Amino acid sequence: MLTASALVHPSLHRSVDSGVRIPLSPSETRLEVSRLIAENQMARADALSKDLLGEHPADEEALVTRILVCEVMHRWQEAATHLRQLLEAQGHGAPAETWYHYVRVLNCEGEIRAALEACHSALTVHPDHLGLHTELNRLLGVDPTEVPSNPGEGA
Repeated sequence: MLTASALVHPSLHRSVDSGVRIPLSPSETRLEVSRLIAENQMARADALSKDLLGEHPADEEALVTRILVCEVMHRWQEAATHLRQLLEAQGHGAPAETWYHYVRVLNCEGEIRAALEACHSALTVHPDHLGLHTELNRLLGVDPTEVPSNPGEGA
């Protein structure tokens, strides 16, 4: 089925040998969006990721693609909204990287208290994730070069 977004963004479809255009999967579209970002074609990446999420609103790959574009474009509030949706979709087993991005986006948005709360929640599930510990230290204003590598040091 040819959608309005395909007319605007033909890259949502690919041609096969017969000349028939078939839709790109969300993961293929994510690769295309990444390519567009690498080529600094942000308007196209932005529009393509919006269309992808519009066509696949519950798809994690579509959410991740939209989040990527929002982060690159410093659209923190929209990124935070989509990251909350992703965390909800992934449930209790949400990967540490999703939490890490959520904490960073909240911090960039200036939502320090929310970032701290999210970081503490993430660390209860992923206590060994170095990036989350680094973000917690950053949020608390701790210089990571002054944190002893052995908790017993400096006591």
